[in-house]
Amino acid sequence: MKSNEKSISKQIAFSAIFSALCCVSTLSLTVPLPASGYFNAGDVFVLLSGWFLGPLFGSFSAGIGSALADIISGYVVYAPATFIIKFAVALLSYVLWKLFKPFIKKNHSILYREFLQVL
Repeated sequence: MKSNEKSISKQIAFSAIFSALCCVSTLSLTVPLPASGYFNAGDVFVLLSGWFLGPLFGSFSAGIGSALADIISGYVVYAPATFIIKFAVALLSYVLWKLFKPFIKKNHSILYREFLQVL
């Protein structure tokens, strides 16, 4: 097996894990909001999948996991919209992370010092 095939299979495996984490955390920890809808811990894994898996695999795993949670919980009508929205959120989180990562590394000590002053 070539190393490129191994890395692609590794990315697919991690995508499946993050997809399952998005689904399970969305279904297990849910806080209803007063107006409408709910907040869930699946959004944390949506962002993490974008950061750790990259734009393609991370976005697909976030979209599939969140849409699967909608299907399991009985909101099948919202699954396509959830897939598109969570796909876009993971993609945007990756893009923003890549844009601001050099700035954060360069000014890490300044940010840390300001954070300590606030406390």
